[in-house]
Amino acid sequence: MLDFAQSHSDAPDDLVRRVIGLRLCRLADFRRAKISVRRLSRDLPPFDSVWIDALVQLRKLTPFQARMLEYGTEEQLLIGDYVVVDRWGQGPHGTTLIAKSPQQRETVALKRILVAAEVLPDCRQRLGQLIERSRTWSHPNLVVPNQLLVQPDGELVTVSRQVSGLTLAELLIRRGRFPAPVVLEIARQLAGGLASLHAQGLTHGDLMLSNVRLTTSGMAILVDGGIRPALYPELTIHEELALDAYDGVAPELIGTGRHPNASSEIYALGCLLWQLLTGRPPYPTADALMKLAAHQTQRIADVRSLAPDTPAALAETIAAMTSPEINERPKSVDELLHRWGRAGISSRSRLKRYRKHFDGAVPHFMHHSPPVVDRRWPWMAASLFVAAGMALTFADKGLRSEFLAITRRVSETIQTSLATNPERADAPSQSGQELVRTNGLLPLPAPVGGEIVLDQAGPYEAARIVVDGNLTIRGAPGITPVIQVKTESLWLAGTNVKLQNVVIVCDYSAKSGLKAAVLVKSKELEIKGCLFKQASDDAASTQVEMNRQSTAVGWGPLDAAESDQWRVALSDCVFQTNGAALWSAEMPHQFTMHNCLKAGAGPCVAVSPRASLHQSQWELHDVTLRESGPLLRLAGNYAEKSMAPTIEMTANDCVFASGPSMSLIELQTAAVRENAAKVVSFRGTGCVIAPGVNLLAASASPTSQAQSIADADEQFEGIVVSELIFAGAIKGPIGQSRLENLTAPRSSAQKRPGVDVSQLPTETPR
Repeated sequence: MLDFAQSHSDAPDDLVRRVIGLRLCRLADFRRAKISVRRLSRDLPPFDSVWIDALVQLRKLTPFQARMLEYGTEEQLLIGDYVVVDRWGQGPHGTTLIAKSPQQRETVALKRILVAAEVLPDCRQRLGQLIERSRTWSHPNLVVPNQLLVQPDGELVTVSRQVSGLTLAELLIRRGRFPAPVVLEIARQLAGGLASLHAQGLTHGDLMLSNVRLTTSGMAILVDGGIRPALYPELTIHEELALDAYDGVAPELIGTGRHPNASSEIYALGCLLWQLLTGRPPYPTADALMKLAAHQTQRIADVRSLAPDTPAALAETIAAMTSPEINERPKSVDELLHRWGRAGISSRSRLKRYRKHFDGAVPHFMHHSPPVVDRRWPWMAASLFVAAGMALTFADKGLRSEFLAITRRVSETIQTSLATNPERADAPSQSGQELVRTNGLLPLPAPVGGEIVLDQAGPYEAARIVVDGNLTIRGAPGITPVIQVKTESLWLAGTNVKLQNVVIVCDYSAKSGLKAAVLVKSKELEIKGCLFKQASDDAASTQVEMNRQSTAVGWGPLDAAESDQWRVALSDCVFQTNGAALWSAEMPHQFTMHNCLKAGAGPCVAVSPRASLHQSQWELHDVTLRESGPLLRLAGNYAEKSMAPTIEMTANDCVFASGPSMSLIELQTAAVRENAAKVVSFRGTGCVIAPGVNLLAASASPTSQAQSIADADEQFEGIVVSELIFAGAIKGPIGQSRLENLTAPRSSAQKRPGVDVSQLPTETPR
C-alpha cells in the first residue's frame, strides 16, 4: 500500500495514488506543479481538476489522459505494460491508441479489437499465427502487429510499430486529387511493401486511403497489415465495416467465400491509386451494398476520364489492375515493380517535398468552366487582355518586341473591323466554310466550340487565335495540314491549349524577324504528333536562327500570379530546328516528353532567367537529342539562387547525342549558385549519352566555353556513355535518326533506346 505524506505535495492523496499507480507521473512532478496550481486556483480550493490541468501544462499528462482521469476511467490507460498516451482513431471493430512502454521508452500503436464472443477464439488464433509468421519480417513501407495482448476480460489488443503522419484520406480532403508523379511514387513504395509481405505468404487485406500514412520524411506506409483477414477471412455483407473499406473490394471476393490474395490486393491498390488521381472513389455511393454491386457488375472507368493529365502508361496499368477479370491483371506485385521501378531515395525526396506543402496555408485550386458568352466580339476583348499580359510574361530579350507587336496588331485589327462592319465584326465560326487563299495560303478557320479541325492539306497562314476556355487545333484524320509561319507567329491563348497532328514550317530568316514559330499562353499545353521545321535549310538561315536564339514554341502561363499546376506535355513530336524546341517563361510544375526527336543545334528546353522558383517534375520517355544543344538550359533564378529547388527528372530509354562541347544540363550565367550540383536530380533507366558530353556545366555566355560542375555526377543515375550509331545522316529523312547500334549494354534486348520513328509525324500521311 502506497503511503504519501501531505508534506510531499498539497495534491489530494487519492489523485496522487491514482496517477502514480498508473505510472503517469512522479511525486516530483506534483511538486513542480504547485506553482501552476496556485496561479490557476487563486483563492479557490485546489480541486483534482486544477492539479490535472497543471500537470497537462507541464506536459506530464496528455489531454487524453487528463480526460480519462476526470471521467474516472483511468484504468483504461494501462494495457499490459503499456501506458496509453492518446486515442488515434476508432472504427466499427476497434479503437487505435498511442501508448508508451516505460521499460523500452518507445511509442507503439495499440489496436483494441471488438469482435463477437463466439468468434473470439478463432480470431485470437489467426492473429497469433500472423504475428508468429511475421516475427522475423519487417519492411519500412508496411506495418503488421508484432505482439498480441489478451486482457482479463478476453479483449484482444494488437501491438504495432507506431507511424506518425496524416493518412492519404486526410490529405485528399485537404487538397483534392494528387499529381500523377506523386501518385506514382506512392504506388512504388506501397508495391514494395506488398511484394515483401506476399513473399511471406501473407496479405494485407485492408488497402484503403485511411490505412496509408504519409510521413514528413516522405514515406508512404501501409498500416494494420493482416489484421482484417485475421478477423474476417471471408467478406460477408453482414459485417459492419467502414464505408471506405468497400472502395477496393475485388469482385471475386464478393459472396464467394474466397480469402484475399495477391490478385485481390492488386485490384485494391489500383482502386486506391485511381482515387488519389481523381479525388473520389471509383463508385462514390454512400451505400455499402451498392458499392459491392458496382464492383461485381461494372468495370472501373479509365482514370483519364476524370484526371486527363494522368500519363498513359500509369492509366493503362491502373486499368489492368482494376480489371474484373483476374487473368487480365498483373500476375504479381513484382510485375508492377518491374513496370514502375522500385522506390529509392528520390522517391522519398519527392514525397517529402509534397508532404511539406500541407504544413502551411491551404491554397484554393479553382477549376472554372468557361462561361457561356453572349456578347459580340468576345475573342477580340480577350485578345487585348491576354496579349497585354503576355507582353509582360515574355519579357526576355528577343521575344519582348514580338509580343508588344502582337498587342498592337490585335488592337489595329479590332479598330479596322469595327470601322468597316460595325454590325458584323465577329469572325466567322461556321464549320464547312469555303476558305479563300491569300498569297497562296488558306486562312485558319475560326474555332467552333473551342476546336479548329484542319481538313485540308493547306498550307494555312498563321494567325492569332484566342478563346475564353480550352483551345484545340488538330488535323483531320488522314490529313497532315501545314501551317506556314512567315511574317507573324502562330499565336494561341486559352485555358488549356492543344496542338495535334500538324506541321509547322517557320521562316526564321533575318527578313522575317521571327523568333518563335508558335507562341502560347495557357495553364496547360499539350503538343502531340507535330513536326516543326524551318522554311530554309541554307547556312545563312541556320546562322540567323542560332544567333537570335529562336524557338519552335514559346510558352507562358495564362496568369503568372496563379501559381497553380502548370503543365507542358510533348509527345510524338519532331523539332528539326536550330533554335530551342521549347522556350518557357515559367518553369512548368510538370513537364513530360514522350517519343520526341530534337535534331539540330539549340537547347531542347530553355527556361527564362526570370522564372519563379518552385518544384518541378520532369518525365522523359524515348527521347532523342541529335547534334543538339543541352536537354535543359537554365539562366537567372534557377542557375544563380542557392534556394532554388532541385528539378526532379526521371528518364527511360533516352538518347542524348548532343553536339560537341555541349552539356546535358547547362547553366548559362556568370554567377553560378553555390550548390550548383543540386540543380537537377536525374534518375534514368536505359539512357545513353555520347562521349565527351558533360552532364552538368556552366558557361558565362552562349559563346563561352562551358565548365563542368564539380560533384555533379552524384546527381545522375541510370545513364551510360556509349558510341552512338544512327540509321543515317541528320539532314535526311526522320527515319535516319533511329538509333541503329551502341557500344554500351542495353537494358532491354528487344528495344533500343531513343525515338520510335514509326510513331513520329511526317509531311505526308502514313
